[in-house]
Amino acid sequence: MILVLVILLIITVLVGCSSDGGDDDNGSLTGESYIEFDITGPIINGDFRISASNEKDEYTNTHIVGLVGNLQSTEGQIRMVGLGYRGFATAGEVREVILNLPAEKKAMALGTQVSGPNYTSNDEAIFDIEFAFFKSEYTLYDPNGDGSSDLTSGILMSESVTVTITDYAEEDTGFGISSVSHMKGSFQGMGYFLAVQTGIAELEKVAHTINGEFEYHKAP
Repeated sequence: MILVLVILLIITVLVGCSSDGGDDDNGSLTGESYIEFDITGPIINGDFRISASNEKDEYTNTHIVGLVGNLQSTEGQIRMVGLGYRGFATAGEVREVILNLPAEKKAMALGTQVSGPNYTSNDEAIFDIEFAFFKSEYTLYDPNGDGSSDLTSGILMSESVTVTITDYAEEDTGFGISSVSHMKGSFQGMGYFLAVQTGIAELEKVAHTINGEFEYHKAP
């Protein structure tokens, strides 16, 4: 999961941010790139949106990237798309969603509790969705009442989420390198934050429901 985040940062200069425009006949549509989602649980509650146009001026700026490539997994070589949606606020805060998805149109379950292709290096699930939020959006999770948060990190991880990819297209950019030109889909299911309480060795999963939709368009 961390590896994919690093790759997304590296290829920021190589793959397009989203843009506005019209349609064509190949599924490689141009238009608004965005993700909108709602989260319900004891730590995060609310509706959120990150878009290329930043139409409500909610962020100082937004950045949306996409990549596609082949990975070696526990089930052999697979083709994966990584989408990154970031909304930046003042003081360096970032609201972010990372989606690691198969490079095809399909409906599937993904997450840490779903069987599927894993990384050969650490046996973690390859296909997943992760969310991060502004500091002000986290409700203090302190079941032991010691006045401090029991979260081990601010990342909401997908546990069992159904994703439906309704459109997917990629294009050859030359030298045998492909890029994502369009991807669209929706997701719903359960995710969790990890927490630990003093004196209890086992990590606690703090469950949240997740619902949302996304679309990505490569910049012209």
